[in-house]
Amino acid sequence: MTVLASWLLGAACRPAVQMSLQEFQANPEAYEGKRILIETDIGTLLKNPGDYDKRRVVLTGRVDYWVSADPSRWDFALSDESGPSVSCIQTKHEAGEWLWVERVAQDAALKHESLTVVGRFEQSRIEVDAIRYQGLWFDSDYPRDFSARP
Repeated sequence: MTVLASWLLGAACRPAVQMSLQEFQANPEAYEGKRILIETDIGTLLKNPGDYDKRRVVLTGRVDYWVSADPSRWDFALSDESGPSVSCIQTKHEAGEWLWVERVAQDAALKHESLTVVGRFEQSRIEVDAIRYQGLWFDSDYPRDFSARP
């Protein structure tokens, strides 16, 4: 087996564990070697940004707007009943996959519908890895990250 194949298989088979920040902090050693996805809501995320910095988060909210700043990136605001919104951005992508995610985000924005985002929280925004909308997952990462989805 080649190194690339081993790496791809490792990424695909590495388990993702979805939990609250409190659950993870109670026993981080138990999750060593696993991909941790921290479930939270937007209000908690924005009140305590240091607790979530550089962590992968999972949150659901309503798409308030969608913007394509230039051909290499786009972003949208995600909000929930707590009031504030968080910026979700995409800067690294593969053209074919990116179009699907772009269309999904646009559709949710036009309809003011909710979607679920999985991504890395950093500098008060989320770099999107995957989006779930109307029951379907859309992976937006390039290179492909097979374990982005829960």
